[in-house]
Amino acid sequence: DSTIRVDEGNYYGNVDAAGKSVRIVGQGDPAATFLIGDGTTTTVVLGDGGLQSEISGVTVLGGNGVDGGGVSCTGDCLIDNCGLTDNVAYFGGGLALIDAHTFSVTNCTFTDNTGDWGGGLYVVDSVGSITGSMFDNNTALAGGGGISGWDSELDMSGLTVVECSGDQGGGLHIYTCTGSLADSTISNNFAQTTGGIQTRDTTIDMSSNTITLNH
Repeated sequence: DSTIRVDEGNYYGNVDAAGKSVRIVGQGDPAATFLIGDGTTTTVVLGDGGLQSEISGVTVLGGNGVDGGGVSCTGDCLIDNCGLTDNVAYFGGGLALIDAHTFSVTNCTFTDNTGDWGGGLYVVDSVGSITGSMFDNNTALAGGGGISGWDSELDMSGLTVVECSGDQGGGLHIYTCTGSLADSTISNNFAQTTGGIQTRDTTIDMSSNTITLNH
């Protein structure tokens, strides 16, 4: 595997590390370390290199893809202390996790992303956790303004999902999944069908959540 260390600043262009085990590690404040895509494809593509892929300590913006506008990751994925902002994709405006057999999303902020499925985050055929993260003002044209999950095992905790919108499941749109949702706030989200959380064929253990003022 290889590590790319990124100092604070603006970095333009796309990173395609598909099929490799790469760690992209910001060395300073994520709010001052920007990976800026060219608007024609996913800004950062990671995974399937046999070892864990990582992106941490950076803000990713300006992506426009099919699977993940900001970041797409497959295999063993760690996304930590990142911002994903102003990205667009069909699946997962900010982030797409596809066949991510082990993944962890921690302490990330998803803001102003747009996707058909999963304005902030889309996850399918994957197993992992989403913790301590903020989803604010993301939009899904179909389902899951904040998160859209399919056919996955998802452990979610410490989430704040606010001001997100979608046709179905303004906050969360979870289909054919198992897992948990704890210590989270799902509030002030909007959808044509189920403003807060929409599920189908899903078993999610829920505890100590605030789900309010969704429309």
